[in-house]
Amino acid sequence: MKRVFQLCAGDFIRRTRMEAACHAIRHSRRPLADIAAGCGFSDQSALTRLCRQLLGLSPRQLRWQALAAQQT
Repeated sequence: MKRVFQLCAGDFIRRTRMEAACHAIRHSRRPLADIAAGCGFSDQSALTRLCRQLLGLSPRQLRWQALAAQQT
């Protein structure tokens, strides 16, 4: 797997979960806890930690950015 995707299996899974969560955060009004559970995170705080680590934003900030972009 590492040769194909240039990522170890754990990183690939985290990245895939994060991409799914970001899409749901930006394009739905579902509660963040529901999005976290639906994307395979153990809880909302796990989603928040990874989001801040990878994007430098909390899931709430990501949603606000998406809403602001839709209004302009």
